[in-house]
Amino acid sequence: MEIIGYSIMTLYNYKNHYTLFTYLEYPALLLQEYLMLFYVLRAKGYLMNKYTPLNVAIYAFALTAFMTEIIPKETLNYLVPICLPLSGIAKVSYIRGMIKASNSDAISIETWAMSSLTNGGRFFSVYMDSGDKHLMFNYGVSVFLSGAVLITAIYYQLQSQEPAISTRRREPSVRRHYHVD
Repeated sequence: MEIIGYSIMTLYNYKNHYTLFTYLEYPALLLQEYLMLFYVLRAKGYLMNKYTPLNVAIYAFALTAFMTEIIPKETLNYLVPICLPLSGIAKVSYIRGMIKASNSDAISIETWAMSSLTNGGRFFSVYMDSGDKHLMFNYGVSVFLSGAVLITAIYYQLQSQEPAISTRRREPSVRRHYHVD
């Protein structure tokens, strides 16, 4: 689902002739997703599955159809809002998982802080560059949800830390009881 979302956002930005620096992270994320998907499919033995080449062909055909405008670029205006639920569902599931487990050890605070800041930066750059309402809404919600994941992770990581001063009474040393003078 992430590959589809990143592809839609890359195509939307490219076809609307926005500056490359406002959406450069999407091609980089796509490359990363392609590599991860390749290694996962190879590790699970699904690389030569009969459906894998078919799905790759459908994906490549859809990209080509958008790039050559067989499918008009206006269609992307209807597809961009779909990317928000794809991203939102993933982030809400992270939050739900942390709350359910009362634990955030699997979540990197640094990664989510960077996500919140980069989404905020993208919101600002889109505002300054094009003022595109679709993108600004997506980035605004993404900033909010990334911030919510970050705050939830910080909360549970602070909850899991032991206090610096132990209130537990220490048992006397064994040497003290059996010390022979």
